[in-house]
Amino acid sequence: MTMNLYFNQTELDHSQITKVVDEHHRTRFLIMGTWGIAGDSFAVYSPQGIEILEIKQLTAGKNAMFTIIADKNLIMKSNWHHSILATEIVLLSSSWQAIGNRRTQKYQIRQHARLIAKADPFGQNGQWRQVILTDNESTPHSVSFNRCFGTSSDDPLFGRHKKTTKQPDIFGV
Repeated sequence: MTMNLYFNQTELDHSQITKVVDEHHRTRFLIMGTWGIAGDSFAVYSPQGIEILEIKQLTAGKNAMFTIIADKNLIMKSNWHHSILATEIVLLSSSWQAIGNRRTQKYQIRQHARLIAKADPFGQNGQWRQVILTDNESTPHSVSFNRCFGTSSDDPLFGRHKKTTKQPDIFGV
């Protein structure tokens, strides 16, 4: 069974906190923290405020390296690989992959060869992220990976600047 989750990427970039809601507007997770400078980190929390996992940024820039920590144990460390049309992130210490295109902001998350989640921009200006999960057991990982992709602080590719306008908050969160 698939589940759709949504979070406001722009809100997270500006206020360092946002809710992750499902299609019924129920809060599933909270994401809190900053991203963009080496040493920054953010965490994914349950609605009750229990930290599920933390992502620490090791380097700055478009290809920022990061680690994922749960229960004070290192789960995985990122490593970026590029191709002409897509950016591929291989997460070491396990067999997770996030493959996507930075310009379109569309990603697939896989464990081994199995599709775990898809992520797409959502809403009129793409300020929301939609995560379509096929494996509900890996939900916190999928949400946290998507926080690492396509933040508004990324430099635009190929000199193109994304046009942004104010959009009403369609989920009311």
